[in-house]
Amino acid sequence: MVTHSDGYEVQTKVEIPGSNGTWDACGSLPDVLGEDMIKSCGDLSRVLVTQGGVVARLLGGKALRGFRLLAREPRTGALVGSVEWVRQPGGLWVQHDEPVTGCAYGLHVPRRSRLELVA
Repeated sequence: MVTHSDGYEVQTKVEIPGSNGTWDACGSLPDVLGEDMIKSCGDLSRVLVTQGGVVARLLGGKALRGFRLLAREPRTGALVGSVEWVRQPGGLWVQHDEPVTGCAYGLHVPRRSRLELVA
């Protein structure tokens, strides 16, 4: 398991498909769905998977074809992870693929922290 040099906070947010292929904030959920401290690459994936399942239940019968959950570092707004969910023809919500995290690209601390470490 890859650990981060320092834990860092992430805020999660839900977006739903909008018009013309855009993504919009989900008005029926809070702007910031959750705030979590991330200390390992696995932490971020678990947060995204777990909160995605909760969002799927909360959106239940709403007429949506999908949603995405974004994790951002709150001070810089840097995107550190995301996952998308889609609704199957029978109405069941399923995770589209594995969560994408900055860890997959060797980003183990937010950019702000890396720059502070160099200075």
